[in-house]
Amino acid sequence: MTRKEFETFRLSVEKEKFTQMASDPIDYGIQRIEFRRQKLKKLITAGKGIDSRTVQAKLARWKRQLDRLDKSESRLSELKTDISTSRLHITQPTQLLAVTVTNSRGKLPSQTAAAS
Repeated sequence: MTRKEFETFRLSVEKEKFTQMASDPIDYGIQRIEFRRQKLKKLITAGKGIDSRTVQAKLARWKRQLDRLDKSESRLSELKTDISTSRLHITQPTQLLAVTVTNSRGKLPSQTAAAS
């Protein structure tokens, strides 16, 4: 593959759009990271055979981006497990409690109004 063919391939790969839809923002982020990882792997694989300083610099940059993506994915996965394990389990009571409201003198508000 020549450098010109590589640049054409690079542009076609970079134009690919992420189209996944997820209701959960964390799942969306994880899916987007996986999509980006696949794009970078394609570019790195294609660029390995090109003997050009420019392409080699791009390869180094893409490898650093892959490392950052791995760290981001691990943070999102950890956050997802933390959220799922710390979910509150709220159950509704079977009986309603009677609440009595009194004023500072210990009388019910209706008794205070009747006394006035």
